Amino acid sequence: MARKMEIEFSKGEKLVAELYDEEAPATCNYVWDRLPFTSPAKQNFMSGGNVEVYLYGWTFNKLEYANPGVPRDEIGLLSRWIPHSPENKPFCKILVGGTSEVHEFLSMPTPVNRFAKIVEGLDQLTVVRNRLTEEGTQGTNITFRKK
Repeated sequence: MARKMEIEFSKGEKLVAELYDEEAPATCNYVWDRLPFTSPAKQNFMSGGNVEVYLYGWTFNKLEYANPGVPRDEIGLLSRWIPHSPENKPFCKILVGGTSEVHEFLSMPTPVNRFAKIVEGLDQLTVVRNRLTEEGTQGTNITFRKK
């Protein structure tokens, strides 16, 4: 049975995601070992409307189950270190429910490790996106925890 994580936004919306343990075991373990955590939410319209979380100090240097975009019902981990040379601080970015559009970083297509599929609450993600569009991201946090 696949591991699951719960994703809760500060206004109460919740998602449940099932990890791709077989397809992306190293990525899943990396994220799982860091649960729970809370971080500010951001929305990136340029990358297809992902809700994003920047995680400074996280470094993950492996590509697995990678794709240049994150489908609407999936969650991905993008590393600042892959494949670009490091500048400034290392970080990873979790992309929640995007589209199949190509993610670009520094004007280059960037592989994103897909590591989970949203299995509950996908409709809540639309609510969150609409709120972030209308109200902005100020004060909106996301908590990721084991389920």
